[in-house]
Amino acid sequence: MNMDNIIFGDTRENNAKTLFNSEDGETIYSGLNHSCKYFETDEFQNMTRNCINQLSIFSLNIRSLPNKFNELKNYLSELNHGKFKFSVIGISEVWSLPNNINFSLPGYSKIEFKIRDQKNNKNTTGGGVAFFIDEDMEYEIMENHSIFIPHVFESIFVKVKISHNKYSVIGNIYRPNTAPLGNLNHFNDILSELITKIKKDHSLKSDELTLIGDKNVNLLQYLNHKETSNYVDILLNNELLPLIVLPTRVTQKTASIIDHISTDIKDTNLNSGILINHLSDHFPVFYIKSGKTEKRKNTTTKTRVINENSKNSFKNLLKDFTWDEVTQENDPKKSFSNFFRFLT
Repeated sequence: MNMDNIIFGDTRENNAKTLFNSEDGETIYSGLNHSCKYFETDEFQNMTRNCINQLSIFSLNIRSLPNKFNELKNYLSELNHGKFKFSVIGISEVWSLPNNINFSLPGYSKIEFKIRDQKNNKNTTGGGVAFFIDEDMEYEIMENHSIFIPHVFESIFVKVKISHNKYSVIGNIYRPNTAPLGNLNHFNDILSELITKIKKDHSLKSDELTLIGDKNVNLLQYLNHKETSNYVDILLNNELLPLIVLPTRVTQKTASIIDHISTDIKDTNLNSGILINHLSDHFPVFYIKSGKTEKRKNTTTKTRVINENSKNSFKNLLKDFTWDEVTQENDPKKSFSNFFRFLT
């Protein structure tokens, strides 16, 4: 595809018309209210000012989380303004997670991750994927679906609760492109089998699947690169619509769409975009779903402290208590009811 047809940089226009285009001007986005634009931080804040309890996803290839964690935390504090907060933060190229760094984000559950060096003995292992999930959301890491083959297919999948008995599956996938392991045909085979497995697993109670992450598959090559075309066909055949249609990695001489968000969510307003930031040589991408999601309700849990002191106190209470209403009651049911009432 001719790069002259691709709009990037400071342009704010929808670029869907230039991606997967056909001779008659129809695209897979025709008839959809699909928006994909570049946003400065203040523009994003203005757009999300009234977004409350909507499923929202942030994805970034950070190229070493330890080296840029504080910058990431500060940047997210700017994006998560007012009542808006990203539901899911997906990070690729985590590299390593040294024990001497506290990888915690305010308002999010503990970091969930898959990395190449599970013992964290090396600082420059490369690759790896991670999630931070809104602490008010119920979620479950899908271990049986989180395929992690170092240098080939590195992924972590999560199931988040979006309403009563309904869940959304989100997969964060990183595809290294270093030969010989970074084989796109092999990656496509794994991806196709994994999507089929998830969609056939009715126990997940989910009819929503979203894939994010740096795939190192340039969507601009869809028309002239067979393996890229096959990758897109796998998505479309499974009703997964690519939402990011503008370059996410731009140099002085090249521009590529390699950081993807693809979803089969039946949304009336496919609001996605690219954030202008220089945390790494990739721009962050995002998607905000229409409609509200269910947050975890705050509940008070009562517990009993059982130790030697509490047991001795309980014994003394039993010994000193007057049991006349139990021992002198002729009706067994009433006697038991009184006994149970006194104990509680």
